[in-house]
Formats: sequence, C-alpha cells, structure tokens
Amino acid sequence: MYRQIVAGTDLSKTARIATDRAAWLAGALGAELILVHAGSDPGPHFKELAESYGAEARVVSGNPAEALIGEVERTDAGLLIVGSVGMRGARRFLLGNVPNKVSHHAMRDLLIVKSDPPGHEEGYRSLLVGTDGSDTAMKAVDAACALAKELGIRATIACAYEPPSKAELDALRSDPNDPIALWQQDSAIRSIPDEFRWRIAGAAQ
Repeated sequence: MYRQIVAGTDLSKTARIATDRAAWLAGALGAELILVHAGSDPGPHFKELAESYGAEARVVSGNPAEALIGEVERTDAGLLIVGSVGMRGARRFLLGNVPNKVSHHAMRDLLIVKSDPPGHEEGYRSLLVGTDGSDTAMKAVDAACALAKELGIRATIACAYEPPSKAELDALRSDPNDPIALWQQDSAIRSIPDEFRWRIAGAAQ
C-alpha cells in the first residue's frame, strides 16, 4: 500500500513515540522508512536512531512543516507521519504547530500519532473511519479499509449525523418522494440508495 513512509522528528521524547509507531507500521507494510529532521545537523544520535529502525536519516534545512512536506513530495512517499505535539514544543494549536500546518498543506496521506499523552499500544488492533458520504470522505474510507486489510485488522465505518429539526422534517414530508416515508417502509420493500450501496460495498471489498 505504502512503499515509502516519511516520519518527522526533533528527537524529543514525544517525537520518539511517533517514530516508534512509524517504524512499526513500515515493518508491518514492508515499506521503506525515511526519518527527517528539519534544521541543523543534530549529530550522531539522529543517525543512530535511524539505524535502530533500519531507516534512512535525512537532515533538511528550513521550516519544519515545509521541510517535511517537501521531502514527502521529493521522495514520492505515500505517507507522512508526525506526532500530535509540535516539533518545537509549540502549543498554540490543538495539534501543535507543525502537525497543524502539515494537516492543512500535505498532499499525501498523513498519520498524526497521539503522543501527549502517548497511546498504550505498540500497533493498531482496529481502525475507525468517519464518513458523511462525500467524495473526499469516501477517499478516507477507501484508504482506511485498504490499510486495515494490509494490517489484518478490523475497520469500522461510522457515519454520525444530527437529527433534523421539526421544520426540516416538515420540509422533507412535502417532498413528493417523501424520504421519511420511504425509510419507514418494511426493509423488504425499502432499498438502499444506489450511491451508498456501491460506496459501502466498494470499501468492504
């Protein structure tokens, strides 16, 4: 699924949680792992860390978020992994400075590892993906299901919604096709809309 994975690190304790997860995932998928440090050369410790994972170490100058995104594009990696805490300890954003920026600008798949506090498991035993049925959401469903299949774990697809108001229900009932009445029909009569049938079936393959 992913032939190359890029993981960012500033060699902090929280970043180590993310790189440990990246190494596990790369091993499980048989992918090449590339560790990227943005800034000046941190010395031999960085290379030693990469060697312990069987990964390649790369030092890239510049803004951390831009450096990571640029390296992913340059290497044509399919997945970028970062920790949930900013790589310089920034807490101005919920996700941290670097992961927040990366999540808005990365053009490849992104995994943000929970690192403060860290998770309790080395790998993943199950996967949950949310969808609203839109094209972009279904891309996430497809990717999540493909990843779950590769890892041999269960994927659960969830669709959350807010119940319609009385005014909205009245508007729906004025529809000649009355979707509420159709939904309340016996399941033997009611049919799943074609759009959702093929999307759900495709994700479950």
